[in-house]
Amino acid sequence: MAVIFDPLSNRRSQRVSIDDAFSLVATLLFGIPQGSVIGLILFSIYTLPIGDIARAHGLNVNFYADDTQLYMAFHPTDHEDTTLILIQVENCIKYIRIRMVENKLKLSDDKTEVLILTFKLQRSIHCISQVVVRRAPIAPTLTVHNLGAMFDQSFTMDVFVKHICKAAYFPLYNIIFKVLLLTSKALNNLATDYLTLLLDTYKPQRQLRSSDSYLLTVPD
Repeated sequence: MAVIFDPLSNRRSQRVSIDDAFSLVATLLFGIPQGSVIGLILFSIYTLPIGDIARAHGLNVNFYADDTQLYMAFHPTDHEDTTLILIQVENCIKYIRIRMVENKLKLSDDKTEVLILTFKLQRSIHCISQVVVRRAPIAPTLTVHNLGAMFDQSFTMDVFVKHICKAAYFPLYNIIFKVLLLTSKALNNLATDYLTLLLDTYKPQRQLRSSDSYLLTVPD
């Protein structure tokens, strides 16, 4: 496979830049152009052994591009089971790091998150206070980001729904403002004809004090 893709990296080189310092220029012997369709397949093959390492330690694994998720079930009230799970997770991450370093990949410690899914009544029972990743303790968080969504400890998605509602408030408010602005222009003959034709003046069945207030009917 390396021989097949050798011409694609012909006469290409790279160097590392840190602040104002540059490393020596290194010639690329193998590789594929960025954005190539075959690159996705090769990346999947390149990271395939990570799944083997996780399963060898008794963990389930899920991949999405360069995002790796390790998960496993345990009983929060069983201290021995919880301790065993914690050792399995830390050892698994340790061997994954070794594998990635050997293959010129990097494990992002600052992006590593731990989430414990459990019932509300059992949150204070489990005894996992931290997971050690490269001598750095990582405490379980209340929420984690997963492919654009936010998962909470009870898996109710309440935090994610609140986040979406908060993010959508200003765009919705902006839409309402523009609708009112266009309606006002149409009522005062300042808008285009097709907008004016869309308005239907409200005509009450009996005389009201608001009859001359340019009220509009609610569209179906």
